[in-house]
Amino acid sequence: VVARLHAQPAARGVRTVGVFVNTDPAEMADVLQRTGLDLAQLSGGEPPHSLELLHGRAFKALRPGSWAEAEADAEWYIGLGPTEGPDLLLDTFRPQSFGGTGEVGNWQIAAALAPRCRLLLAGGLTPTNVAAAIQQVHPWGVDVSSGVEATAGRKDHQKVWAFIQNARSVNDTSN
Repeated sequence: VVARLHAQPAARGVRTVGVFVNTDPAEMADVLQRTGLDLAQLSGGEPPHSLELLHGRAFKALRPGSWAEAEADAEWYIGLGPTEGPDLLLDTFRPQSFGGTGEVGNWQIAAALAPRCRLLLAGGLTPTNVAAAIQQVHPWGVDVSSGVEATAGRKDHQKVWAFIQNARSVNDTSN
């Protein structure tokens, strides 16, 4: 499936991501290699060194409940790697959930973090709101799952392509 997607001219620049929760970095690296996925999203309680062990092929998902929590979470990762900061994904906070709630996140918190790292924005993004989210937050990238589903767990191809088209329609040169 991943190879077929990468072969599509319309998918040029689209990156595929495996979502992992509290998985050993060696196991994640093996899954990336076997499946052809581009990146690993670390959505559990992984420590900063997990990002280092995946050699630039991973980013950490944060689900802060407040600006103070977002800042503290980000600071734990800011000291890593390249000068532009770590790759972080900001998702919607919901207790007992590792993401995938379909609820829109706090774009103000995301906009405040975006200049400090390569930020991926997640949380309730759809083909309808992705352009506005990009214009407000100026993220490095966007993440979508339930926002392009026909039914729970089943993607709607038209929604996927509409999401990509709308995201690309924003002339954002800030990141």
